[in-house]
Amino acid sequence: HMSSLIHYRTRDGEFQDFQGKVRQSLWNSQVSLEGPLVKESVSFLALARRNTFDWTNPLNDDQFPVTFDTDLKVTAKIDRKNHLSYTSIYARNNTGVNPLTLADDFQAEEGVLVQGLQWETVSEKGLFSKLNLLYNRARVDMEEQSGNFFTRFTQNDLSLREDVFYETERGRKLRAGASLEYQGVNGEEFNFYQNPEIPIGALSSVFWDRSLDAQILRAGAYAIAEGKLRFRIRYHAGVRTDFNLRNGKARVSPRLSLNRWLFKRVWLNLSSGLYYQDPRPHLVQQFPELTPSRSHQHSAGLIYRPGRRWRFFGEAYLKDYRNLVIFDSRQNFSNQGEGRVQGVEFKVEYHR
Repeated sequence: HMSSLIHYRTRDGEFQDFQGKVRQSLWNSQVSLEGPLVKESVSFLALARRNTFDWTNPLNDDQFPVTFDTDLKVTAKIDRKNHLSYTSIYARNNTGVNPLTLADDFQAEEGVLVQGLQWETVSEKGLFSKLNLLYNRARVDMEEQSGNFFTRFTQNDLSLREDVFYETERGRKLRAGASLEYQGVNGEEFNFYQNPEIPIGALSSVFWDRSLDAQILRAGAYAIAEGKLRFRIRYHAGVRTDFNLRNGKARVSPRLSLNRWLFKRVWLNLSSGLYYQDPRPHLVQQFPELTPSRSHQHSAGLIYRPGRRWRFFGEAYLKDYRNLVIFDSRQNFSNQGEGRVQGVEFKVEYHR
């Protein structure tokens, strides 16, 4: 979903001077340029990246995937309290290898275009709002040369979202937002395998020929609160709700994270949350009884900071999955899937 509990903000271009960077690594090339269009009033930030697997791989194999993306952001300062920005992101991916069979008689091309308008307003001390209008267009074209498989579809997303942020004098932070989203998919998919060399037994004999056309209209809202409790405990609590305007189904996702300083340079983190993931739109169109997959996630961990540069993390986690969408090879999809993931994760960070 385009509405989320996570707040993100891309940086603006330089309003004073022009700057440019060129970066080259073994696998990637990157060029960026930024500067003022109108000094101190309008700026731009442009970036282009491309992986160079097909140039630098020692096998000189032309089947390596090629990814390319460009980013452009133009920001205008309307006045001291209001900023207007336009963002455009285009990404493309080509590959000649089937991800299931690893055969080279395969051609896939994916393209994504995201364009957005954003209006930011600082109403008063501690209060900030952001209005976003976002358009996303994705195109996928995958085909085997044998003709046994192809997928072609175009997806268009349009969303309107309003976010409000407020920080009190005591350091408590409040966030809230609402969104309205439209998603439309148009395409088709054909699959026929008699005896493919696929390492997944459930797909060893599969046939389907179906339309991918679908439309979804959805509304969402969220609220987040951050602050301090007694006994040196910090909290991050949030709730999110999504409502499908076409079928009338709604869901609520509460989430909570607690952080406490234990003793010198050691912190304890506890978190728990409920997460949902919608089935693909065309599946909901063909199988209206499908419901979103659900995941309960819990974690407990320690953070050790011996100094400013080093951080050590250790965390135990549990993820319980329900209502997973599965395919039984008879063109039938259902919510019969379930599973559990648990483990321990360690991480070390060094900040220069």
